[in-house]
Amino acid sequence: MPHEPTYSLETSPKESSRISRDHKRTTVRFTDDEFERIQEEARISGFSVPDLLRESHFKRRKLKLLFNEGERHWVCAELRRIGSNVNQIAYRVNSGTLEGWYEEFGKVLQLLSELQQMAVGAYGLR
Repeated sequence: MPHEPTYSLETSPKESSRISRDHKRTTVRFTDDEFERIQEEARISGFSVPDLLRESHFKRRKLKLLFNEGERHWVCAELRRIGSNVNQIAYRVNSGTLEGWYEEFGKVLQLLSELQQMAVGAYGLR
């Protein structure tokens, strides 16, 4: 397992005496490659590592949730039910019991794709 350097965002004791008590601190762990990259980008940009991280985080759009926790559970449950129904239909179609369902599968695929696009639009790719 490669050594993970730790870059502390904490200030030195000398600097901390100048900072008001309402500031919060944290520690960020990087892999060796990540640490080299962030150091190089900080050097090129002229920012310190904490300033570079702060700048990159607060320049992006604020996180916006598409669903609250209850709604997420409901959507996931509904998608599981849909998936179960689609699997049952696919089993019957593939066994030759049902015919003429290919158009319906196309509609289901289109609706699921629209749902995925809506979720990706709100959350971004993961």
